[in-house]
Amino acid sequence: MTAPPLEAALFMIGSALFALGTHQLIWRRLIRQTSLPTGWQVTARRLLTSLGLLFPIGMLQLLLMRHVPHVVASPVMWAVFTWLGLIVFLVWAALVFDLLRFVARPAPLMECRLARLCVVLAVALAVFSLAQAQAKPIVLSTHLAVTESLAGYRIAQLSDLHIGPTLEGNFARDVTQQVNSLNADLIVISGDLVDGSVAMIGAQVAPLAGLRAKDGVVFVLGNHEYLSGADEWVRHAESFGWHVLRDARLTLPRLDVIGVDEFSPVASRVEQELSRSRPTIVVSHTPRTFEASCHAGVDIALAGHTHGGQVFPFGILEWLQQGYLAGPYHCGNTQLYVSSGTGYWGPPMRLGTRSEISLIELISADAKNSRTVEDSHASTGL
Repeated sequence: MTAPPLEAALFMIGSALFALGTHQLIWRRLIRQTSLPTGWQVTARRLLTSLGLLFPIGMLQLLLMRHVPHVVASPVMWAVFTWLGLIVFLVWAALVFDLLRFVARPAPLMECRLARLCVVLAVALAVFSLAQAQAKPIVLSTHLAVTESLAGYRIAQLSDLHIGPTLEGNFARDVTQQVNSLNADLIVISGDLVDGSVAMIGAQVAPLAGLRAKDGVVFVLGNHEYLSGADEWVRHAESFGWHVLRDARLTLPRLDVIGVDEFSPVASRVEQELSRSRPTIVVSHTPRTFEASCHAGVDIALAGHTHGGQVFPFGILEWLQQGYLAGPYHCGNTQLYVSSGTGYWGPPMRLGTRSEISLIELISADAKNSRTVEDSHASTGL
């Protein structure tokens, strides 16, 4: 799936307007207020203009990512997305600067120092966020209460790896080693595995073929697979021995897994594939399956897509759009776990969130009650 011409044109116009507006804001409301020497001011203005032109180029490459060679895509998108992340922090810095200037009404010299401080803080936050995103994903363990027959079952969930221009083979190799060390019964990949075609980034994804679990690997498609050539990636994933579930049910020895395709009518697919005689897990890319899963009486739903907001405070917008952000949720007897994502998308940054490998450990309801009592005693010192 590629963007239709009208949508692509509107996307590019929006990108150009965004670049113009944000760069003008940063220049007029922040950089110019630092009162740099004239030569430095001219240099800063030219640099900002050049970087502003870089942004639409990167957005055009996003539309054409199935056709751009990885050797070209990688350095361009590193530059574009790193600058985009810094833009976010600089815009926030400009808004904070204006607010402080309005409230405190500082003298001209103090105003200049305040502007410089805001720029320094924005850059420092960007550098910290870059380091956070490049760190190895944490293994986040969550216990979900289920029927006795599934007690002790362990699921490793990967989501939103976004292997492509800025996350490459070394990242895939490290994730594979981390997951295999968990000795999970089942590995689930809940979409947005890739950004790019099989021809362009197949070699970067190759280490994931080494993922091993007793009941294998389940993979469902996310929206980025459709931008990257969904049918090709389905065939490629199947060549790894993975179970690619597109509105289909997989029967395993201890449970059923229903995989919902990203653009399917959710409620009807869950109802059609559900076998009420066996414990069932629904895997989808977005958490939008949760209401249908709850209505159908599914035991567990697993999803991703939100990235946990990735960079604060965008989690607020994600929560408003999706209704869920990250972690466990409950609806009747149905439990949902939303992964914050194993990789990232866009700016190679994380602030207020961490990349995660989710380890879902299933326990019986009785064990959960016992665990709750023990935790309560521990917290009260009893």
